[in-house]
Amino acid sequence: MPTATITQTSLHFTAGPPMELHGRARRRAVPIICPAPADVRATPWRAVEIAGAYTFLGRDNLSSPSTPLTETPRHKAIVSVMAGPFARIRGMVSVDVEAGRETLNEGGHYYDVPSFAVVNAKVSWNVAGRFEVDLSGLNLTDRDYWVVDGYPESGRVVRLSASWRF
Repeated sequence: MPTATITQTSLHFTAGPPMELHGRARRRAVPIICPAPADVRATPWRAVEIAGAYTFLGRDNLSSPSTPLTETPRHKAIVSVMAGPFARIRGMVSVDVEAGRETLNEGGHYYDVPSFAVVNAKVSWNVAGRFEVDLSGLNLTDRDYWVVDGYPESGRVVRLSASWRF
């Protein structure tokens, strides 16, 4: 039977150097959905789960309106589909989207970080009992993006790993 749940969660985004704020600031979240980030999960079929999360973060520097608050995105969304069609094999595909981040570089200049979307995937094979092999791909579209000026994120990464649980 299909199921769906909506829950509140806490998502934390960190990037770049630590930021100190001396003064007052105001933060606004998504009042339409809930006062904090929203997480939605649905199981339309027995072996498939679809999940999504969205965060809106509006912030204002009340003590110094001309000084922007940096290092956090205004919009962040994650959508994923997980499936386990066979007893020992399961997979996951996700898309991470971010927009509205402003950053302060080491030279003291403010920059608007371009919006981006990143596609990731993983396939896990339970070979025997406690032995598992994973093949994962991060940034599969090989998108050039950054969240802090001067520090680009990784390009396409493919990883093969094996694990033994004991």
